Amino acid sequence: MYRFLFLFLFFLFSVFAAEQKVYDLNSSFKTQCYTGTYLFNKAQKELKEKQYKQMLATLNLCKEYSPCQTMLGYIYANGIYVKPNVNKAIAEFKKAIKSNSVESMYNLGTL
Repeated sequence: MYRFLFLFLFFLFSVFAAEQKVYDLNSSFKTQCYTGTYLFNKAQKELKEKQYKQMLATLNLCKEYSPCQTMLGYIYANGIYVKPNVNKAIAEFKKAIKSNSVESMYNLGTL
């Protein structure tokens, strides 16, 4: 009887621990996505308000987020606050394309 109870409790504990690990991984992933989205929205707002220096600093914080890469490529391609640099624009668009960014594919095709 005690053996069965011990095995049952051990099973419940192991299932709970496994679920907790999955939750922690999902939580970390969601946090990264929310951070990237927040920084991208902040950069868009700074672009509209013509705060270019702050916008570039914000975009450099979220370089690994494909919308930020697309926006950086657009900035380098059109010379917004920086000298137009087609090579940097192509590099940023290619990084975003690796994340399946359709907008970057279009922008790269129209350069």
